[in-house]
Amino acid sequence: MKLKKYNLFGVQYSVVDSDTFNKIILEKATERKSFGVSMIDLKKLLTKKNGEIVKKINNIDLVLPTSKIIKRALNSFYHLRSKENISSEEVLNQIMAIAHLNNLNVYLFGSTKNNLTKVCNYLNQNFPFLNVVGVYVEKYLDFVDDERVEDIERINHSAANIVLVGKESGNLDAWIANHVGKIHSVLVSAGPAFKNFFENGNGLDTPLKITIQFKIQNFLYKTSKLFQNLLTGFYSYLRFYLLFFKHRFFIRSPL
Repeated sequence: MKLKKYNLFGVQYSVVDSDTFNKIILEKATERKSFGVSMIDLKKLLTKKNGEIVKKINNIDLVLPTSKIIKRALNSFYHLRSKENISSEEVLNQIMAIAHLNNLNVYLFGSTKNNLTKVCNYLNQNFPFLNVVGVYVEKYLDFVDDERVEDIERINHSAANIVLVGKESGNLDAWIANHVGKIHSVLVSAGPAFKNFFENGNGLDTPLKITIQFKIQNFLYKTSKLFQNLLTGFYSYLRFYLLFFKHRFFIRSPL
């Protein structure tokens, strides 16, 4: 699915509804395709003076306008008529619910040891069916010298479906942009929501409240994949038998 981009002050945003977002994340995560997700708020937008950083951010697959002001500006400039406002906390909540309901592997990269311990406790308590397959403490990591082979190999070997990046400092969006295509997971810029959502326990809906919605979406997704595989297999068998009958009955042997 190719996402349409909307330029606002140099940043290329994608405006998607919750259903489309869930479908994209589920597909990319289950297939372990490298895919970047960023949530740029208004404060970040106004302070992005470095053109090189903005260029890197635009390499991220899905940049979400989680600020209401940015969403209104996009609606005004491009006549989108989008009424759904998704905060960064809601985005994290949806991603963790997807991981929970599909038993996906989650890797926690960045932040302090204390914060990451709280994150693990929160996930184990509220999303018990997701699997935390790795935790890496890295408080100060600048995006300029971020492409360390050992980090890439460590995350890839963990078989993580989703990587939450929640560094305390440095530009985590640029870090994600540099690693899209190198790490085979959905890379999520937790940003300012990381501390608020996990450390302070300000999650929104519990998994029990959204289980039915995600199970229906998951069922529809898997059913469509099943039918796609069946049709592909049927076409292959049909083609084989048509070629067989053609050579058996309509093509005479030269002998």
